Amino acid sequence: MEDKAYLDIIKEPISNYIVDNPKEKPSKRDKLSGEYVRNPQVALNALDTADYMCEVNCNHAYFESRRLCRNYVEAHHLIPMKFQDEFEYSIDIEANVVSLCPVCHRILHHGKASEIIPILEILLDKRKKRLKNCEHVIELKELIRMYGINYV
Repeated sequence: MEDKAYLDIIKEPISNYIVDNPKEKPSKRDKLSGEYVRNPQVALNALDTADYMCEVNCNHAYFESRRLCRNYVEAHHLIPMKFQDEFEYSIDIEANVVSLCPVCHRILHHGKASEIIPILEILLDKRKKRLKNCEHVIELKELIRMYGINYV
């Protein structure tokens, strides 16, 4: 996701939003890109809830964001948005958005299976209960498939 989308939002306190709405309808697809439209506030809430720390390892702190003066992290949909059609309810929810340092985020998008799978294990372990509460039951093997890895 582009940083610019988040910079233009006036952040309101997280308490003003319903977190982990379990039966939210999926967002609509963008007419030009065909991708599901994401709610930038969902990502901001997830980063705020994680206290701007990497959810893989809280010691992953590389630099402070100039804009927020907080540890720089990026929002990432654990269950990729392109798989929204496999779920009845929206996966653009706080339960599915994790806070990652830029290195862990790049690994999930560009790393080798041997680097991706341990990160997915950690993140799914932390989020499995919240996802289930939102009626998104997913096993590690299925999540690994979504990342384009042939599970052995």
